[in-house]
Amino acid sequence: MKSASIPEEYSIRDLFGSGHYVIPLYQRNYAWTEQEVLQLIQDVADYALNKPDTRYRIGTLIAYERESEQGIVRETIDGQQRLTTLNILLCALKREYADKLSKQQLDQLTTRFQLNLQYDSRPSSTETLRVLFQEGSLRFSSDKTYNTEIRQAYEVAIRSLRHLPAEKGISVSQFFGYLLDNVSILFVTVPPDTDLNHYFEIMNSRGEQLEKHEVLKAQLLNVLREDNQASHCFNRIWEACSYMERYVQYGFEPNVRNVLFGEDWSLLRAKDFADVAEKLHNGQVPGSHLDEYDLDTILSERTPALQNSAAKSDSDDASRFTAVINFPNFLLHILRIQVADEARRTNEAVDVQSQVRLDDKDLLNAFNAQLNKAPDQQKFVRDFAYNLLRGRNLLDTFVLKREYDNTGDGWSLKAMKKSSSASAYYTGTFGDDETGLNREVLMLLAMFHVSNPTQIYKHWLSGALNYLFAQERVTAQQYRNYLQRLANGFLFNRYLTDAKQDYYEMIFTPYGLNRQPTLNEELLHQGTGVENFVFNYLDFLLWKRDQKQVFEFTFRSSVEHYFPQHPVGAEELDGRYLHHFGNLCLISSAKNSLLRNHLPWAKRQHYNHVKSDSLKQRLMMDLTTENSDWNVEAIKAHGQAMKDLLLAQRPGEGISLAVLTTLL
Repeated sequence: MKSASIPEEYSIRDLFGSGHYVIPLYQRNYAWTEQEVLQLIQDVADYALNKPDTRYRIGTLIAYERESEQGIVRETIDGQQRLTTLNILLCALKREYADKLSKQQLDQLTTRFQLNLQYDSRPSSTETLRVLFQEGSLRFSSDKTYNTEIRQAYEVAIRSLRHLPAEKGISVSQFFGYLLDNVSILFVTVPPDTDLNHYFEIMNSRGEQLEKHEVLKAQLLNVLREDNQASHCFNRIWEACSYMERYVQYGFEPNVRNVLFGEDWSLLRAKDFADVAEKLHNGQVPGSHLDEYDLDTILSERTPALQNSAAKSDSDDASRFTAVINFPNFLLHILRIQVADEARRTNEAVDVQSQVRLDDKDLLNAFNAQLNKAPDQQKFVRDFAYNLLRGRNLLDTFVLKREYDNTGDGWSLKAMKKSSSASAYYTGTFGDDETGLNREVLMLLAMFHVSNPTQIYKHWLSGALNYLFAQERVTAQQYRNYLQRLANGFLFNRYLTDAKQDYYEMIFTPYGLNRQPTLNEELLHQGTGVENFVFNYLDFLLWKRDQKQVFEFTFRSSVEHYFPQHPVGAEELDGRYLHHFGNLCLISSAKNSLLRNHLPWAKRQHYNHVKSDSLKQRLMMDLTTENSDWNVEAIKAHGQAMKDLLLAQRPGEGISLAVLTTLL
């Protein structure tokens, strides 16, 4: 095989003026989720703000050039997810944010940006991109099939761009200017005689690079290199905590579990790092102590505890639970809590601008910044190791997981305990009842999680862990009260005000949740611009009113207009009421795509056979009958009832249960 061409670096401006691309049959369909789309936009925004004069490279685009009736087309072998997302992003900028761009930028976007992508064997994907690109109002026909993932990515892009000024301190215009000329992709063409199937197989079997958290482990261990016992203790803690799919107790052999987590194997009994080291030393398995800590040994070593934890008695739990956070981002949450706690202890002013950001691409920089200014680096690392172990134990016990068993899967809030037969079992952290405080705490946590599925936006998790760290004993009622206060802080201090409060300030300062900014209730009537959190919190409040309802939070990301924007066989509704909160609910993209243009009565008939996604949606359907239109008056009345329920959560304000019951 001849060698590939010399790579060329294309700016985004060049990329959309350099030919036409197709996605061949052997490629999978577009599959990026909200997390990947958000990450791309956030990465570009970070560079635009912090390194505006440098180039940001987003990866490689590998293509095979072939002839077609339209001329030369580039068959994409690698990079199609980024290429599709860039097309979606530019569609969002052109369609939704033209008024935020300068005249010159708008001219560039209008004249330079031409849709340059189609899917060879997936007409629904091509058609979806075509609709997004076309001029005029956004119209999806009811008699055509569209790609749900592309439509969802478009909505994610719109929301993310809207948040740039408040979240990143950068305007859409600045973002677009940087994207066009400073973001680049490395373009490579393969020779004409390339066996594409073989090449594609090679591209998808490349080895994995050393991950940042593995490099971080080596760096932190290096600080403790003169103390073998401390190094050994750190290594054991890290290995136990890094396996996020099991409770942390499984990272230690049973006799060590007894010493570290008590005879019932539940909560950590060590008071600091030295205490953990002593307990490990007293209960360690012979031969588990490492004498050398070179990088190769560190990265390859797996302690006997982890090997032993694969014993038959534990094997059934290997894939039973899934954590809501990955390990690199969990490290950042623990670092953030440690830094904030140190600032409080020393009475230092909390600098919101220099907070630890929840973005694992900055993992090494975040730790190095704190390590370099620590007066005692060894103490810093020891404290972090202890906080890591304690934090994992708290996470496992008091933060929800996804649990899988023979009957299916669902959210769970369970503590690990030791049975009389010396094996592990799981029980509800605050009891096993389905309508009590354990369930209420679980529902609050699930509400936060599905509202913020992306790792870098899990500020609620920082809040929950920070609260848990501060408690000598965690009680269900007080924990529930804190989580609901935090939810109210998100609602009133972030999503229903123009004076948005920083999450870090809200969580880590004494006055954080006491702030009461001026509300802007019009933010409820923004159609697809209403935040997902608002709908999810409202569904929690509706569930709390009647906990016997069968309802579980799922990852919904599509705001549905119950009376559709482009109804089939009816006149369009006035925009004031079309986008009114009373006409909106949050459902899955797939369901929204299926029924987007149907009238309310037809939607109600469909959901009689299919479980609805939203309790708000159920209320709307209850108000829709064959003889009762979903009209302006119904929209206004329902919207007022929902708004009153939300505003009743504001401290110092309220509405009686009797009045709420009448309204609902």
